[in-house]
Amino acid sequence: VDARAGSEVKVVWYGPGEAKIGEYAKPVATGATTLAFQAPDTSSWAKGDYRAEIWIGDENVNQQTFNLTDKSGAGR
Repeated sequence: VDARAGSEVKVVWYGPGEAKIGEYAKPVATGATTLAFQAPDTSSWAKGDYRAEIWIGDENVNQQTFNLTDKSGAGR
């Protein structure tokens, strides 16, 4: 997704039960081709379903879902 220089890009993380667990935003710099975001401290995150929404300004442009599980349950 293309975002103009000066646009704000935001990632919002949601955890089990759709609880908002973090948000981080940054402006697009002139000439930037990528932006990197890192989830907040995840050490206390419980097992379950999670989602990250990507916003440009007021428009939700994408979302990714993922699941945290025990190592023994991975890949099932």
